[in-house]
Amino acid sequence: RPVFQVQASTKQSGRLNLIYLSLITAKKNLLLLLEWLLLAPAGVHLDIYGPVKDVAYWNACEAIIRKHPDRFQYKGDVIPDQVQHTFQQYDAFAFLTQGENFGHALYECLSAGRPILTSRFTPWNDLEKAGAGWNVDLNDRTIFLDLITQLIAEDAVAFNRYNQAALERANLYYRNEVDAPAYERLFAS
Repeated sequence: RPVFQVQASTKQSGRLNLIYLSLITAKKNLLLLLEWLLLAPAGVHLDIYGPVKDVAYWNACEAIIRKHPDRFQYKGDVIPDQVQHTFQQYDAFAFLTQGENFGHALYECLSAGRPILTSRFTPWNDLEKAGAGWNVDLNDRTIFLDLITQLIAEDAVAFNRYNQAALERANLYYRNEVDAPAYERLFAS
């Protein structure tokens, strides 16, 4: 269920605090995200949450994380009832997935009032048009880096607009698509 009120952004111009919260597997594309963020300007930081499901893949990711602790940090798992609160501690969710049928983490982020930066391989498209995030082309690193540079420069005023739009997008989905009692049973366990 979406939060009732958006927690105000603490975004500072010159900094961008991103979160990755998902399974750690090749399909979720954390390695690509790390590689691309290494090329981004200073001021961007990524905290990584989620269970390691592919140890060999994680080893490649961890090698980059260990070399760049000023940019990347692995934080472990998040218990389900803390997911929305965890998302609210960041400016945006970065998730360059290779494909999602639904993308529960994407919905959870929107429902916490935070924008998402994801691929076009999810049902959550047209994010930029809604002001709730950005869908990026996984074949175009330059556009991704230009977007990151733009987001680093923005302040809390801009991010408060993104946050409100993200919550509105989640509420629209919840009102129109969700069988609320079934959804609550699913996430109550």
